[in-house]
Amino acid sequence: MKSLSDALNLKSHEPARILIISIENTQNEADWLFNSIPVLNSIPNNAIIYRITLSESIADYTSFTAQFGYFQPTSLFVFGPHSTQISKCWISNYPNPEEFASYLAEIRIDSFQQSELIENNEKSAKKVIIYARGQKFSKNHTFYETDSVSVLHKWLDEEFGPGNNFKISTSSELLPKDSNLSLANLGIVHSAVLFQEFTRSKPNKIERINTSCNFSISRFLSKIYMLFQFCNPFSNFSDEDECFFNNIFEYHPSTNPDIAAVLSENILHGNL
Repeated sequence: MKSLSDALNLKSHEPARILIISIENTQNEADWLFNSIPVLNSIPNNAIIYRITLSESIADYTSFTAQFGYFQPTSLFVFGPHSTQISKCWISNYPNPEEFASYLAEIRIDSFQQSELIENNEKSAKKVIIYARGQKFSKNHTFYETDSVSVLHKWLDEEFGPGNNFKISTSSELLPKDSNLSLANLGIVHSAVLFQEFTRSKPNKIERINTSCNFSISRFLSKIYMLFQFCNPFSNFSDEDECFFNNIFEYHPSTNPDIAAVLSENILHGNL
């Protein structure tokens, strides 16, 4: 490990491992402790050991004191199994090898018992089969009732992509985002079906054109035309002429060279 950050990250990803950090004034100051027979026989093979030397690792020293509040050299810190905080420390003075070895043996037993308890709890937790139905495909996965909702959301994001909402079939409610909730808290036992919620686009609004006015005008003009034809026997009128006025835009005035032309032009321009 190249830095204190590497050691803490490794501990975070593998919480069952023991992390031992020593702060030393000079390089090799604590060799006598770590190389002693009692300690060598007690330190687990997978223990994480990181030694900070003030003369060489001032950045790590500053980072450690900022996070945990200890700044004295010649100190030893142990982060026990499944613990993100300091479980045991010796400030300004290293423990003797027998004392340190005794403590390591003690936490190894506690670690074994805790791991066994966690394993038993996982075995006793009831399984839940989740069926998730998306737009194009469906997936299923086995969880435990004790699993948090965040675990379920992580799986949904991996399978269907992030940002999707799912409804629980039994309650028709959206799957909540609260990571503190377990599947059992949501009433999900044995199995459950989740439906992906789709956002449908609104259909385009169809504009309707009211043509009643055009029909009224065309009928009015046709009546005027019929009246005019009645008064003007010299114009040619047929049943087909009235049909032309069913649409105002197809209106053709009389071809009478005198009064018919003037009257039709005035009607079209709204002068009458």
